[in-house]
Amino acid sequence: MRLPVFVLSAAVLAAACSSGTATTSPSAAALNTASAPVQTPAVGASATIGAGPTASPVDISSWIEVAPEGQGFGVPMPGKATKSTMTIPAVNAPTTIWTYIDDSGRAFQVARSKYPKGALTGTSKVVLDNIAKGMTTWLADSTLQRQTDVTIGGHAGRRYLLVSPKSNAEGVFVVAGDFVFTVWLTYEPGKADPGLIEAFLGSFMLSV
Repeated sequence: MRLPVFVLSAAVLAAACSSGTATTSPSAAALNTASAPVQTPAVGASATIGAGPTASPVDISSWIEVAPEGQGFGVPMPGKATKSTMTIPAVNAPTTIWTYIDDSGRAFQVARSKYPKGALTGTSKVVLDNIAKGMTTWLADSTLQRQTDVTIGGHAGRRYLLVSPKSNAEGVFVVAGDFVFTVWLTYEPGKADPGLIEAFLGSFMLSV
């Protein structure tokens, strides 16, 4: 099954935008209760982020690193990623998405979006809340089943699991200055590979 791999980025980034402005959107009003970020290690190859399931280690030594120069992040994927771009017109937020889809249809993705200077300043809690709520709009009949506040490289973020009858998405998003980074894996329900998920998400690194 080919899963929807780009829509999540648009939903996440649009939600972040609405929360980064002075006006309060309906989703901001509905979600304004997040606990203080849980301090976790700066994410590296051996780090575990958020509240994912216990998993056996997965060897990622043969994976291909996605670390574009000047983009502020690095993450390995099982194969060579393809790059696409989009812009959210309402906020002029250019976005780049890197994607690798394996033979089983699992999609490994990372997205980087740049907002106008200062648009997200001082609003990280509201931004995280709105992103989490906005996720359920990108996929029909989806539910945000689990979310955990995390800190990645000193930046506030959130680990999440989004489920629906046809596909699940598990990942992390983080707000870093004027940027929103999102790294996630989509897969068919019942076909989660905890070791693979932890290896992928746990290897995401920020350099901003």
